[in-house]
Amino acid sequence: MKLKYTLLSIILAASFGAFAQYSGGSGSGYAKADVNSKYLTNFFLTNGTWSNSTNWRDNVVPSSSEEANISAIAELNGDYTYPEVNISAAGVVNIPAAQSLTVSENLNNLAGTSGLVIESGGSLLHNTSNVQATLRRTITGAPIPEEPGVSTRYHLVSIPLSPAVNSVSGQFTGAYLYGYDPSMNSWLGLGEQTNTPLDETVGYMVYYTSNKTVNFEGPMNNGNFSPSVTYAGLEGGNNFSLVPNPYPSAIDWHAFAPGDKTNIGNTIWIFNNGNYATYTWDGANSSNTNGGSRYIAPGQAFFVQTTGSSPALNMSNNIRTHSDSPFLKDTDSPLNQLRIAASANGVSDEVLLGFRNQASDDYHPNEDALKIYGSSGAPQLFTISGNKKLSANFMDQPAGPASVKLGFDCDFAGDYALSFSQLEAFPQSVSIYLTDELTSQTVNLRQQTNYNFVHNPGNNPERFTLKFGGTIGIEEPSNEKVQVWFNGNTLIINADEQTGSNSIIEVFNTTGQLLFSRQTSLSGQKTFKLNISGPVIAKVTTEKGIYTAKTILLNNQ
Repeated sequence: MKLKYTLLSIILAASFGAFAQYSGGSGSGYAKADVNSKYLTNFFLTNGTWSNSTNWRDNVVPSSSEEANISAIAELNGDYTYPEVNISAAGVVNIPAAQSLTVSENLNNLAGTSGLVIESGGSLLHNTSNVQATLRRTITGAPIPEEPGVSTRYHLVSIPLSPAVNSVSGQFTGAYLYGYDPSMNSWLGLGEQTNTPLDETVGYMVYYTSNKTVNFEGPMNNGNFSPSVTYAGLEGGNNFSLVPNPYPSAIDWHAFAPGDKTNIGNTIWIFNNGNYATYTWDGANSSNTNGGSRYIAPGQAFFVQTTGSSPALNMSNNIRTHSDSPFLKDTDSPLNQLRIAASANGVSDEVLLGFRNQASDDYHPNEDALKIYGSSGAPQLFTISGNKKLSANFMDQPAGPASVKLGFDCDFAGDYALSFSQLEAFPQSVSIYLTDELTSQTVNLRQQTNYNFVHNPGNNPERFTLKFGGTIGIEEPSNEKVQVWFNGNTLIINADEQTGSNSIIEVFNTTGQLLFSRQTSLSGQKTFKLNISGPVIAKVTTEKGIYTAKTILLNNQ
């Protein structure tokens, strides 16, 4: 190999050390005149985009097996991989959104935090510790509503810098900043001081009244990282820790090895537009709600559930990945899984209900996802297993018909809708019905995949029942019927076959408000004059069944 020295190589040596131009063989570029050098090298000399070959000394973009040396402002405009990248004191590497840089061996930055800038949505995979950089995260804000409403603009955030930085609350100037207290399962406001110490090993929640780009400046995390996780021993499994993604890249929940988690459940929770998205991975099966993804974006914090004393969650470069889709929704429809969504005023919640061979019928943190309530005013949907409210609920394949309680809650009265999807994931021979226990309406979800209803905050949250299996209808033994109907404003009940049975007679309006109630012993035909107007539902409950009738009362007397 022939080496020749040029004036340019002497000038560049001031920034990078001794280099010599490579002119032998079939390669192009520069060979480092350093005994430790292993790669051909090229120099970025003119401000501009990375892919523009004229900005490089050799008029060619370095290949993935070469070394890149930066002594101008280089805007990454693609996904690039190099064994080594060196940024001189005059150089800048800017990684915009949806662009990525992988440095498999050495990343050197002589320009400090201004020399390596990762924009919100950009991604870096590297293997060098204490590299200085500026990491940006754009956080969507919203004015504080003058009237009570749904707050969808809270964000869970991490501080993606080394704990040695000793960050303070001024990092989030202008935000409503909250810390999470695992011992109380509650949020704590951190006040308006700008010098409150923050902990890089935990996550935080912020609310901005307008869009904000936050700059994190300092040494980036690389390699092993141990977030703070706590087991508080609270009842109901409500033991959570808010942990950060500490890296300048996404992390993959699938990539955590069994040994990386000690007394940590299989679900992650991320706040997403008024409610929590969940993602569960047990090493073989995955499930999600509200668009939850296996990928956790840089700058994002997420909840994990601690399931016993001395929990631990170990992170390393093995879990890091490039992903610009932090909320990827699964597109497949696994067998025997039903999705239910509740929506109103542009905000929604979702639950997943499914059956798997040998799944636990009771709540299990490795299979199911506990319900975490979202913003005040957002609809809250959950299934009920024992005394647990669940966002994702998996049970063993039933040998016969099965029923599951479906709960709904919201702070505001109004019109709401349930929608059901993935019914095609069940065999056609399986019937699926929804019963509204408040109004006693039952709908065949094979024929009707939406159900509209009116909610009041005082309604029993355990309002609905899902029934799977054989023919399901109102429990009316054919030889012991009760007939219920209206004649004008008179409610008529005919119960010849159940004479002597104790009964509760109730009339509701369509908001679920109880308008009339009477306990009585049935005998022959009974009539009740109602001083009520508008659409109503009558409900008669006896020892042997529930019977209903609907009408519109004019109250024109």
